[in-house]
Amino acid sequence: MKNTKQLLYQIRGLARSVIAFVFLYQGIVPKILFAVSPEYSNLSEDSFLLNYPWLTYLGGLFEIGIAIWLIIAFTDKKPLFASIGVLVFSLFSTLIFSSHDFATRLNIVTITAALLALIFIDLNILKFQKDLIGQKKIGQYIRVTRNRMIYQFIKRLETKDLPHLMHTLAQSRVKRHLKNRRLSKRRSELTETTPLAPKQSTILINERSLDDRRKSPTDDVNLIDDDFEKLE
Repeated sequence: MKNTKQLLYQIRGLARSVIAFVFLYQGIVPKILFAVSPEYSNLSEDSFLLNYPWLTYLGGLFEIGIAIWLIIAFTDKKPLFASIGVLVFSLFSTLIFSSHDFATRLNIVTITAALLALIFIDLNILKFQKDLIGQKKIGQYIRVTRNRMIYQFIKRLETKDLPHLMHTLAQSRVKRHLKNRRLSKRRSELTETTPLAPKQSTILINERSLDDRRKSPTDDVNLIDDDFEKLE
């Protein structure tokens, strides 16, 4: 069973081959090999092409060159855009110089529409394939960069950073152990000393408050009278 990539490649190859064949046939057969053809006779009725018949041969050579370019540059968009330009130019030139050709069977309008459809199919598939290739390249670049960074990190650890890292870890472990010992010692000291201080302070406050409560306003008056008598 074919996968999507192979199927898209075959569709694009078929479209590109048909476009190149049409340009090659239109360049060789009607314009170079058989000069007395319905297409050439219709075009030669115009005075401009009648005076310059070599323009038909030049157009045939140009179409042959487009066909060869389409086959050689199989993965390029430029020949497709050139084909669009040639088709549009041929359509407008036929409309200007031989408008009666639009009434014939399989005229230039139908051929141009079919070729434009194939060209747009080729362009869309080519764009899709390039997007897939770009995504694969981006993913591959990310994977390679990630693996390279991991490898460099491990290499640095193995060569020079590993002893320094081990020494730093040992120092931090010792510092953490000493800090924990100091904290535990301080906690033990606080548990031994702090219960007495609140009791003493509360006792002093309570005694002072009781002494203040025992005093009466008459005691202050008596003290003042005694001091006055001593002075006398």
